[in-house]
Amino acid sequence: MNRSLPPLRRLLLPVFLAAAASALALSGARAMLALEQAQARVAARGLPAEPARGPRFAGELQRAAGGVLAVVPTARGVQVSKLREPAAGILAGLDGTRTCEELECLHPGIGAALERFREAGLLS
Repeated sequence: MNRSLPPLRRLLLPVFLAAAASALALSGARAMLALEQAQARVAARGLPAEPARGPRFAGELQRAAGGVLAVVPTARGVQVSKLREPAAGILAGLDGTRTCEELECLHPGIGAALERFREAGLLS
């Protein structure tokens, strides 16, 4: 304990630290619950039944510490992948209405990202 603090602050510091730790634990529990709920929703929807014109992200994105979690359906349930913000932004815009060629015209170079997403199982 820091002895240079006034007596009242010395008494309140442990209380403040305990409250901060509780708040962090609660936010962690809320984030875990949100992720579990997303997994349940995505699993209930399953794989898309109708084919799309182009690449489609059929999952959900959940904010997480240090990035974004992508929850996508698979033949056996769900898959969770950690992404950075730019990748999540690209995935969020993939609704299957545009072909790969159309996307490449709008966003030159996106083909490489689409291929990586496809290899990672993030597109349907």
